[in-house]
Amino acid sequence: MAQPVENPILITHCSQLHNNPSLGLPLQVGSSCESCGATQLDNCEGHLGFIKLPEPIYHPNHITELGKILNLICLRLKKPKKGAGKESRFTSCSYCQDLPPLCVSQVKKSNGARSLELKAPLKQEVADGFWSFLDQFGFHTSGTSHRRPLHPKEDTPKGLLRKVLRTIEQIKSLNISHPNFEARELGADDLQVPQHVTFTRQPAPKQWHKKMKALFLSKSSSYSCRAVITGDPYIGLDVVGVPDEVARRMSVQECVTNYNIARLQDMMEKGLCLTYTNLNTNTYDLDGKKGDKKCIMLRVGETVDRRVLDGDLVFINRPPSTDMHSVQALYVHVHDDHTIKINPLICGPLGADFYGDCVHIFFPRSVTARAEAAELFTVEKQLLNSHNAKLNFQIKNDYLLALKIMCDRSYSREKASQIAMFLPGMILPSDWTIPQSPSVMIPPGDWTIPQILQTTDALRTLPSHPNKQSVGASVTAIISSTLSEKGPREAIKLINLMQPLLMESLLMDGFSISLKDFDGRSAMQKANQSSSLEIDKFSKSTVDFIANSSDLCLLVDPKKDSALKKLIEQIGFLGRQLQSTGRLYSSNLVEDCYNFLKRCSGNTNCYDPSKGHDFVTSSFHNGLNPYEELLHSISVREKIERSSSKGLAESGNLFKNMMAMLRDVTVCYDGTMRTSCSNSIVQFDSTNVSSSVTPGDAVGILGLNEGEVLSRSVPFQEVLTDACSKTGTIDQKAILYLNKCFCGLKFCMERALRVKSCLKRIKLEYCATEVSIKYQQEATQAAHCLVGHIHLDKEQLNQMEITMENILQTCQKVINKHVTKILSNAQLLFRTTNIELSVHLLAK
Repeated sequence: MAQPVENPILITHCSQLHNNPSLGLPLQVGSSCESCGATQLDNCEGHLGFIKLPEPIYHPNHITELGKILNLICLRLKKPKKGAGKESRFTSCSYCQDLPPLCVSQVKKSNGARSLELKAPLKQEVADGFWSFLDQFGFHTSGTSHRRPLHPKEDTPKGLLRKVLRTIEQIKSLNISHPNFEARELGADDLQVPQHVTFTRQPAPKQWHKKMKALFLSKSSSYSCRAVITGDPYIGLDVVGVPDEVARRMSVQECVTNYNIARLQDMMEKGLCLTYTNLNTNTYDLDGKKGDKKCIMLRVGETVDRRVLDGDLVFINRPPSTDMHSVQALYVHVHDDHTIKINPLICGPLGADFYGDCVHIFFPRSVTARAEAAELFTVEKQLLNSHNAKLNFQIKNDYLLALKIMCDRSYSREKASQIAMFLPGMILPSDWTIPQSPSVMIPPGDWTIPQILQTTDALRTLPSHPNKQSVGASVTAIISSTLSEKGPREAIKLINLMQPLLMESLLMDGFSISLKDFDGRSAMQKANQSSSLEIDKFSKSTVDFIANSSDLCLLVDPKKDSALKKLIEQIGFLGRQLQSTGRLYSSNLVEDCYNFLKRCSGNTNCYDPSKGHDFVTSSFHNGLNPYEELLHSISVREKIERSSSKGLAESGNLFKNMMAMLRDVTVCYDGTMRTSCSNSIVQFDSTNVSSSVTPGDAVGILGLNEGEVLSRSVPFQEVLTDACSKTGTIDQKAILYLNKCFCGLKFCMERALRVKSCLKRIKLEYCATEVSIKYQQEATQAAHCLVGHIHLDKEQLNQMEITMENILQTCQKVINKHVTKILSNAQLLFRTTNIELSVHLLAK
């Protein structure tokens, strides 16, 4: 039988925790326990092991409980305190009347450790010997109690002493001659100020609290929030969507009356009230987690702070608020998202957009504040602009696009019924009957959008076949007439019901443009037959093409010259490519391109000088001819080169930048090739691509790597490592630009070639005909026994204008450079290497 082990086993290493035979039977079959000698699991249940800690570990509550115990003991008598009365933090012992009440408190250090401190609640300095009773515990408190010598590490006023010494040196440097009274006064002030600041300054936390209060807390506003806005066309023009997490924290103050007591009592029972103030001005917290009272019966005259609900009035603004229309009072709609939602039509008065703009929402709590917001800032009061008396909320952007699309098409009964779902909210005319409702009046055949809109009383004046260019102005005029005849409330209802209807139709139809919308070349050719620079004829023909044959007319207003001008530039030509007056291109480059086109044109009558210098007149749809492709590539290369911060400091910089553009090129579903990172068009027509390439496939460098990764002889990781390695001096390339001389362009090329020949790198192998190494027995040292012979071609040396002395000097410099870099064993070989010249070796 196994014998128990009296002493536990000490564990000093992690390896002793796994399969330790001293702690019990190991996992190996046939082995025995080293502590008790047992060979079976039934006879050995394991043995105790322990880890010896270098420092003791206390319980987490040790400091807290120790502080409580010490507060119950008199530290002078070492006995429990004898006192009566209510327990407090500072308690005194009745036996020690001369000592004030002391407290042992817990303090947390900066490193997270906790310790105990002994505190005395005194407002004046303690007398001598106050802490003398602590001497029995090992403390040294002799002398004055409020003063003691500091350890060098505790000496904090070193900065003060440095300032004093620095000021003394400055005063001595200024007092070279006899100083006057003003100089002495300035010196005394400089010495006095640091001491005054040291003894009267406040602690750093208090100073920071004052800054926080002055800079932030004093300028904050209660019951307000700030968040990012997003658009929602399905909410009303006078509605703002507030997140539920914000609405839960805001409250509205209501006084209980005979008219609202039932509603407020129901809200209180549902947990929608935050605080409650009774007739005795006692306020109770009704929050679910901190509720003081759960069942309260309201009485008239009491005050309740309830949560913000749907229909409450708030006002918003987007700083800076520059005019009266930049502050709008809207009605709350609580939603579950995390942003503030507004109607896109209200972005105009607020001066906001949906690219990350933020707005402030203020929640008026009192009745007077809500009444003031309703009378001054509501949308009904600000439908008309105070400057020009026009509508502040005009139909534009997506809604105008939807109107133009809907004017040219008809809808089936099912789609018309889906669009008409938003119309029952409109108040029907009094003379209508049930069979005349919109859901019943839709015929089984085609149904146009003007007929759907005319089912409302306000849009009966809309023509049956409106022009898509003027439909926006017609709807705006109808809204203005509704505002003048029926009031702002009916105008807002009309806008709120038209918006979701238009957005629903736009979602059903969609909108897209193709390359055919940019094909205006036939119209441009007719306009350019008489003269290539008649801008008026060119613009007129392009405008006619846009209005009649392109869907781009739905995106712009044909009455605005600026919008048409930009569209003509996009359709007509790609614009200027090379400019001799700019900084990017030298005059020689422009002249070379001009002369090249002049030579290629042959006939000078057909030559267009503006085409050679400035313009590329091809459109997006037709592409570029070879010469225009050359100009475009030159401009793109120059732009990449000049935009690079390094310029051409590294070799291949221009090539790497251009390859980076072609790295992630993919084929899109519209037939174009685009880059995935910036969605830039690389090629418009990809119809010549193999049929095996499907839309979405990579056709750039990444696609090439995917196809050839299996056929590489070198692993792809090694290629990336070599490409990402830092280039050395041998990989660098310098470009030297020469200015024009005063020879009238007669000898510039010869001088440039002369400079090039002087800077050209020439290797010895260019003129070497034979290289041999021979053994020479006459030498006394082992290193001199090997003699190398290099036979050079004399005619080649004369053509390169190199002498033997130049070759000797260059070789000697290379050897000396290697001697300073290589190891000590090879230094002996190079130091014993000599180079000699022999004229006989110059013969071929």
